[in-house]
Amino acid sequence: MLTSLPSMLSIERGQILLNNMAKSLLFSICIYLSTWLLSTGQAELIIGFDANGTVTGTDVRVNDNFSIELYLIETTTSQLSDFGLLAFGTRGTFSSSILQARGGTIDPNFPFIGMGNPDTSMAGLVDVFGGATNAPKSNSIRLVQLQFRALSPGITSIAFGDLDPAFSDFSLNNLAVNDLDVVLFQNSRTYNFLVNVSPVPEPSSLLYLGLGTILYTLRFWNRK
Repeated sequence: MLTSLPSMLSIERGQILLNNMAKSLLFSICIYLSTWLLSTGQAELIIGFDANGTVTGTDVRVNDNFSIELYLIETTTSQLSDFGLLAFGTRGTFSSSILQARGGTIDPNFPFIGMGNPDTSMAGLVDVFGGATNAPKSNSIRLVQLQFRALSPGITSIAFGDLDPAFSDFSLNNLAVNDLDVVLFQNSRTYNFLVNVSPVPEPSSLLYLGLGTILYTLRFWNRK
């Protein structure tokens, strides 16, 4: 028995090593599958400002009122079309000295949480959130229309990011893979709508412009 003890210990150690290797392999497979599910099931998601994601900003003047719309757009896969969007939430930040959020309307597809009124109670912030009772299915889903007023000349971005990092704000109607925030806001990503606010021309400037136009017209007719 004493002569076989080293052999028994060697076999036992080998089994422990094999078990540890099997656990490590299983863990690696789980990590790979999780990454694959996120990359294939939720890939290429963006927040856009029109149905096609082509609008990037606007030019306005001081005291102008303007609106923007938010869409969730999926460009390469069909998870939104297959399962639908159950809920969403995002926070927009901007310069409060240049813009004022005036309110807006959540899309009727999401009546459950937002109740139609984005939160504009804090200067320089607008929070929008909503939940669906019947998750809309499309590769481009309208979320909200927001109203703003230009206060002073300048350039600012309305940057839309994660509403609550501790919560899954954008949720796919699919229990297997439902957290869309992981892809939408990875590395603190934001989606920026650029607003260029120009000053309103002074009355004296308009007067000089009008006089110049009249003088130019008179000279033109005199030459004829």
